[in-house]
Amino acid sequence: MRKMIFFLLLFQAAFGAAQTRTLVIEPTFGKTALQLNTYYRLSKNDSLQITNLKFYISNLQFFNDGALVWVEPNAFYLIDAADSTRLKRSLKIPNHLTFNALQFDLGIDSITNVAGALGGDLDATKGMYWAWQSGYVNFKLEGRSNLCPTRKNAFQFHLGGYLTPHNALQTLYLKGISPNNLTLLFDLQPLFENLDLKTQNSIMIPSEETVLLAQKVAKSFKRMMNDK
Repeated sequence: MRKMIFFLLLFQAAFGAAQTRTLVIEPTFGKTALQLNTYYRLSKNDSLQITNLKFYISNLQFFNDGALVWVEPNAFYLIDAADSTRLKRSLKIPNHLTFNALQFDLGIDSITNVAGALGGDLDATKGMYWAWQSGYVNFKLEGRSNLCPTRKNAFQFHLGGYLTPHNALQTLYLKGISPNNLTLLFDLQPLFENLDLKTQNSIMIPSEETVLLAQKVAKSFKRMMNDK
């Protein structure tokens, strides 16, 4: 795979003509666009408020009928629900490229983690780096719910870790993607409907529990249907 990516990058450099396409991440709660600090009702007749949502997507790879056709070089994007400019990312895609699937990582790979805090979206000042254990937080979700028997009814999920067996990185493969449909929905409602906030309301270190929740978070992504 590494050799294939290398040759793809050489091809992209040789045929540099590109068009700008926008990758859009739309956080939602069910069919409603997510608004921080707004209360959302759960089917159990309880409610919750999300105050902070940040996560990394990286290693973007585009496929056409199962074949890798393009790799976005050095792609590490911090998505922040509090900053609308971070929900839309410009990609320089080669002209006339055809693809129908996207693969990406939810989080930061181990090689980048061991390199230490870097610049840009990977800068430690973004609040997504655990200096105490030299690693990135892949996904951060915070809020409040009366279901939580915690101080101020707060829940905190900081998911990270790159060492086996607690590597929380998740790789997603979404079909139905095209140059004209690069919008990904991230729906938090199913996650919370299947989460018991009474007993699970705080994860702050790499663990087996972290990995299991990261797997559930990854299932919250889907492509936007054209007729949305």
